[in-house]
Amino acid sequence: MKVLVCHGDANDASSFYRSSGPWAAITRGYPDIRVTFSAAPTVTEAMASDVLFLLRPCQSEAKRLAEAAKHHGVRVWADYDDDLLQVPTDNPNWLFYSRTDVRHNIRWFIENADVVTTSTEALSKAYVNRGGRFPVVVPNAIDNSLLHLRPTQPGQKIVLWRGSPTHDRDVASVADEIVGIAAKHRDWAWAFVGADPVPWACSERIEAAGGKVIRIRAPMSPLQYYQTICALRPLVAMAPLADNAFNRSKSCIAALEASFCGAVCIGRSWDEWTPFCGLCYEDGFFSSSLRYEIARAEDAGIRATLWCEVARTRMLTSANKTRLEVLVGKQGA
Repeated sequence: MKVLVCHGDANDASSFYRSSGPWAAITRGYPDIRVTFSAAPTVTEAMASDVLFLLRPCQSEAKRLAEAAKHHGVRVWADYDDDLLQVPTDNPNWLFYSRTDVRHNIRWFIENADVVTTSTEALSKAYVNRGGRFPVVVPNAIDNSLLHLRPTQPGQKIVLWRGSPTHDRDVASVADEIVGIAAKHRDWAWAFVGADPVPWACSERIEAAGGKVIRIRAPMSPLQYYQTICALRPLVAMAPLADNAFNRSKSCIAALEASFCGAVCIGRSWDEWTPFCGLCYEDGFFSSSLRYEIARAEDAGIRATLWCEVARTRMLTSANKTRLEVLVGKQGA
């Protein structure tokens, strides 16, 4: 079987978790499945394939390619890991995703692609409610080939936040709590990884309050990123999210990565997050959750329990079994 994967930027986190990463693992493990990767595939390349896989398709070029592929009997598979029809106005990408043509293209894919996959149950339900084709949920997962990177030494008094500037508003929503706790725990450092600039609402205020800040800016490849968080060996991680439809559809990658590098994550009390977080908070309770995790930072048992759940349910080998079922038609259209 021949699969043409339109992956976008191979170093992008979405590509790593949803296209280039999983499909590279499949082509390594299943030589009878021939996978070709392309950032800008042509109609000819699509015609020569059995399946056209598109990550987050939303542009008119992707729609035209998919329409041509379907005319030639090629199965079109659209994959989404965010609710791109509910991007908040304070998100830096809102202007693009609010365009009429982009929204029309997304709706076309969730209604007309032969297969639609999503990263979470919440996102699948959101697309079904808009007339989608009952997407198959393929959760984000940890690549088994990276397990050798996991820290073997005890963790450090570091609270990790990782993300991009799209989460500035999320961090700002709990900035006062973070700064207040940092002022009382000056033996802890606060690491901000990935965003450039570092979330304005926190980092400088923490330093002004006498706290220690570690800033590690993008760009990094996925491998460099995993090496970085494992070298930090944080004991606690935080993933504050404002309560809105867009965030409720998001995957718990931050919690999975936190567990991978030995930290306990504080995340939202939503179904996607609760199995993998030490504490899950509701509005108004982020501060108490963060204080509690810092207080029990030396509890190795909770870290082991959380990692066991990740290893049991969220490894790439498991997620790829679902992808293979979709590929051969056992799931989806």
